[in-house]
Amino acid sequence: MSRISDFLKINGKNMPTPDENVVFDKEPLWSSNAGRTASGLFVGDIVAEKRVVTFTFTQLNSEEISMIEKELSTFYTIDFIDPFMPQKRITMQCYKPPRSYPFKKIVKGSASFDSFTLKCIER
Repeated sequence: MSRISDFLKINGKNMPTPDENVVFDKEPLWSSNAGRTASGLFVGDIVAEKRVVTFTFTQLNSEEISMIEKELSTFYTIDFIDPFMPQKRITMQCYKPPRSYPFKKIVKGSASFDSFTLKCIER
C-alpha cells in the first residue's frame, strides 16, 4: 500500500507517494502552419514548450485511486519535489489527462490495482 506524503500534492493535498520512476518530458508546441510539405520536409516554428510529468504508482487500493481522482478536475495544480534539486519544489497547472486502471484483483467489493500512471500535462 502506498504511503501518503508531501512528495506529490494535487491542489495542495498530499497524495500517495509515486514509485521511483518519475518521468519528465518537454513537449514542443508547433505553430499552426507546421507540418510536412509536398516533398516531405517538416516546416514550422516552435511557439512554446510544455512540461509533462508522469508518475507511476504500484499497489494502490481503490481508496488511494479515489483520493487522486477526486482532485483531477478539468484544470488542477500539482506540486512535487524536484528530483534534480530535492530542496526545491516544482508547481505546474495541468489539464485532465486520459487514465487507465489495470486491476490486480477484486476481493469483497474492494479493488487493488497492479499499477496506476498519472500523466500530468502542463496547461
